[in-house]
Amino acid sequence: MLQTQASSPLPQLAAWSANPDVELFTTSGDVAPLRLVVLDDYDGAQWRAATEYGPLGIAAEDVLPLGDQRARFTTAVRVADLGGSWLPSPGDPTGISGTDALVDPRTGTLLRPEGADGVEYEVTAQVDAPDPAALPGASVPDPDAAAAAGLPVDRYLQTPDLPYELWVYAQEVAQGTTTPYQRALAIENAVRGQRTLSERAISGSALWRIQDFLLGTPGTAGAQEGTSEQFATAFALLARHTGLPTRVVVGFRPGDEQGDGTRVVRGEHALAWPEVYFTDLGWVPFDPTPDPSLVGERPTAPPEETPANEEPTVPPTDPEARPLDDERPGPDAGSGLPVAFWYAAGGVLLVGAPLALLLARAVRSWAHRRRGARGAWAEVLDGLVLAGAPARASEPAPSVGDRVAMTYGVPEATTLARAADRSAFAPPGEGGTGGLDGPQRAALRAVRRGLRRSLPWWRRPAWALDPRVFRR
Repeated sequence: MLQTQASSPLPQLAAWSANPDVELFTTSGDVAPLRLVVLDDYDGAQWRAATEYGPLGIAAEDVLPLGDQRARFTTAVRVADLGGSWLPSPGDPTGISGTDALVDPRTGTLLRPEGADGVEYEVTAQVDAPDPAALPGASVPDPDAAAAAGLPVDRYLQTPDLPYELWVYAQEVAQGTTTPYQRALAIENAVRGQRTLSERAISGSALWRIQDFLLGTPGTAGAQEGTSEQFATAFALLARHTGLPTRVVVGFRPGDEQGDGTRVVRGEHALAWPEVYFTDLGWVPFDPTPDPSLVGERPTAPPEETPANEEPTVPPTDPEARPLDDERPGPDAGSGLPVAFWYAAGGVLLVGAPLALLLARAVRSWAHRRRGARGAWAEVLDGLVLAGAPARASEPAPSVGDRVAMTYGVPEATTLARAADRSAFAPPGEGGTGGLDGPQRAALRAVRRGLRRSLPWWRRPAWALDPRVFRR
């Protein structure tokens, strides 16, 4: 085994992103995302790459079982200006020709000690490729059972003690999820949020950097923006904290296809992504960045029974959707009523439908306000629909509240969100559903004003008549 001091390539992501047109390497053959380094060792300050490499085919002793279904790729690579000693591969390498390379048997990372630039080689590799339909019901290994069986699950769950605010955030994100896959999707959506992917963001994976990235006030250094390093690390920390075995991969999208069938991989294609291990399925990639393009189509997790940020409602009938034409007697119905009658009835409907809708909206708001903090939050969610920015069902209420506060300049949204969250998860009988108090009513008015102000002036008069809230 070769012992090497190899640093993590994560800091290089910002440099690659800042030089998006620089050609790193070209490929031909099977098309797949390419791994550069797989990272599973995090100490609170940084991710560490493997330091022991051996010949291809060497047995690994501390790996999790492969997935039941695997895909095989063979890709030819010509390295131009990649730098470093790692070689891109479409998965866990099973064969390589054209150069001598070593492999970390645990992660499948390829290393050429002499350096990568100028090397041409062909690599065959395999990756887990589970049926997407199996994901919603998938489980993750139980740590105690895995330890008894000698499986190194703990390696992929280890995190240092999280700062209190980050610990609370992790708990909030996972609340309401009932399966590992639901939890992974909730974390993916929460990390993505309204954050910005920027090559100019402060680099680093330390806990303080991730806390600033997730919870910092917009406008301050490092807050709410990052490279894929911060997005992937944030996902991994939250996932590990909530029991999902996770690792981070630094690699590349497949690149731009050329006229001769080859693909050019440039700086713009570099990124980091997290992967979660599911029992029998293996490693499954997730992409929490604002422009996810790595993981493709995936099934939607079954809805939670009562998400913290969404109140179950029974939508009233939408007057505009009523099949009036089907219910109106035709000329053969034998009614004997004159045509003028139907014109008059149509005029009444034109006036009556908006009035009925106005009344239905008023009744809906009245019912919400009678339900206390959770009802007030349901009103905020209705307001977001009317403002054209509906909240995702998987996004926790506090996360939505913080986003609304920052986007619309209404800090009262945070207060309402956290009150609703406390009420939703309070012991039976302590949920506080007896109506709104004075401060809550004032906060709700402020949030609704802020959301309404975000609309163009000509759309504001229709605020009270918009039927879209009934489809939330």
